[in-house]
Amino acid sequence: MRQLLNGINLGDIILGDRYYCSYFLLAELILRGADAVFQIHASRHSDFRRGDRICKGDHIVEWKKPARPEWMSEEKYNSIPNTLRVREIKQKHRIIVTTILDAKKYSKQNIALLYGLRWNVELDLRSIKDIMRMDVLRCKTPAMVRKELWAHLLGYNIIRYMMAQAGKNNKTNPRNLSFKKALQSFNSFCRNASIKICVLFDVMLREIARCKLVIRPGRKEPRVVKRRPKNRNYMTKPRNKYERKLAHDCLS
Repeated sequence: MRQLLNGINLGDIILGDRYYCSYFLLAELILRGADAVFQIHASRHSDFRRGDRICKGDHIVEWKKPARPEWMSEEKYNSIPNTLRVREIKQKHRIIVTTILDAKKYSKQNIALLYGLRWNVELDLRSIKDIMRMDVLRCKTPAMVRKELWAHLLGYNIIRYMMAQAGKNNKTNPRNLSFKKALQSFNSFCRNASIKICVLFDVMLREIARCKLVIRPGRKEPRVVKRRPKNRNYMTKPRNKYERKLAHDCLS
């Protein structure tokens, strides 16, 4: 995450899960003029009886700078302020921490809805790994693996661009469209590219916009795998060694 800080601009809002909710990262974002909306780290306790109360389950508190971690230089540590004013919001089963302190402009409900958009990151990763089949990389050298990764990301961005264009043309939120259906439509378009491109392209966009997702707010799914793996031994050595052993067993 710290390697991406130079790409963060003034006015950006960073969404993240509890792993990113650290004092030093919040301070770094504030110094860059950006805001953060994170879930509170499990190691930190929130007491809503303290701080400046805004409403029930919503207050502004002051965090004190912890001890310097080993990876941080003393010069960098001294440049970070000794205290931070952050806003803690209790929303159902989680506590959200944000540097957005203006409760009149950004209500408790607005911040909770904004944090809910973080789940799109998980859905995007699932689309890349499962639907685009990047869960197993097939190249054998580091250079080719990098190319394989970039090829998947390029293909993903192309499909998302098509979805955005389809949503714009049909006045639909692209996030409400099916990524898998968009991928299938694009593959079909490529196979029939001999037809007049402009006509076929419009047909493809209409087909993408037609398949909308069912909106199910508040839906929760267990983080489990439905399909059981086959009851087979794992490959622990090169295939040619198995073949030589099989030939030896047949001869014997």
